Amino acid sequence: MLLNSETISAELSAGLKELWFQSAGNTLRLTDDRWDDRFQFLLRQLNEPETAVAPVKKLSTWHQFSWVAASILLLLFSSSLYYLSAPPKFHKTSSSFPVKTGSSSVVIPGGNHAVLILSDGTSIVLDSSSNGTIASQGSTKIIKLNSGQLAYNSPGQPQAEVLYNTLSTPRGGKYQVTLADGTVVWLNSESSLRYPTVFKGTDRKVEISGEAYFEVAKNPGHPFKVHINVATGEGGEVEVLGTHFNVNAFDNEATIRTTLFEGSIRMNRANGVTPIKPGQQLQAAKDGKVAIVNNADLESVIAWKEDRFQFEDADLKYVMRQIARWYDIEVAYKGNITTHFDGSIPKNVNVVKVLNMLELTGEVEFTIEGRKVVVLPQ
Repeated sequence: MLLNSETISAELSAGLKELWFQSAGNTLRLTDDRWDDRFQFLLRQLNEPETAVAPVKKLSTWHQFSWVAASILLLLFSSSLYYLSAPPKFHKTSSSFPVKTGSSSVVIPGGNHAVLILSDGTSIVLDSSSNGTIASQGSTKIIKLNSGQLAYNSPGQPQAEVLYNTLSTPRGGKYQVTLADGTVVWLNSESSLRYPTVFKGTDRKVEISGEAYFEVAKNPGHPFKVHINVATGEGGEVEVLGTHFNVNAFDNEATIRTTLFEGSIRMNRANGVTPIKPGQQLQAAKDGKVAIVNNADLESVIAWKEDRFQFEDADLKYVMRQIARWYDIEVAYKGNITTHFDGSIPKNVNVVKVLNMLELTGEVEFTIEGRKVVVLPQ
């Protein structure tokens, strides 16, 4: 049976009501009128045309409704199950958004933005470079693929010296590169990867700062090692043979998180060696303390690579740091806000729509002027 958008909307609305009712084991405090007001507001935001200077991929009808469902689930706090009991707060501005915005507050999402620094210091802005071979390093050709990714093509012949390249993403940027050995690396916003154009010797060594996801090409005779650079100087080194893992090592985060998806790795630090198993996350505090989290939330860890925000019991400042990196905004706070969030929001929408979802919790509100976002308690 084919369903039109009105049927999907009605069934999704009814299903979400039932989900909330069951999860609370309590009487739903939203009246039908108020629920429908909230639900229709979300649909209007999805269907409202974006004002952007770069193309934004249009969501299919079903993905739009899925986004509504995921966004509404954001309203469930980990500290307590909170129900909305009042309609959205709309402010008198020229915009139809409830978030208070200035006249120049169009902040579009990030995208494939990066700079490649060659061994001689030459910088190549990958956003504006043409597809095809963009440079050569010794016998290795550097190719920008049609998909916007970067790849290294080496003929396999010996190279006299080891040449290093650095791939850096700005705030609001991300990029993907395939190294000479076939290892694929996804680089998050405000991150960098330093690597040789051809791997020589026993070990395959690279360096990162920020966040990256690795799918390491298997080569038992040549371990792959990732040195983590942080401002404190003690980030440690991840050693692998062939595996999928994520490293989160931003300087403005208190903890370095290394999460293993499959295979086997170990973290080498000054205070010892710690093996990590699939599904585990090693959390290394900057004071040297190390903890292993079993059954890590892998979906939240990998969400950035799949173009979405996903939070599990995340405090507001952690949430806003992620948003700030992706949208390249400045964040300021007024008042003490201790809210924690669970939920998922896509990253391919205007920042105002993301902030709308947070405002609908009834715990916070935002004002935007240019690229500055001020967070206030409601």
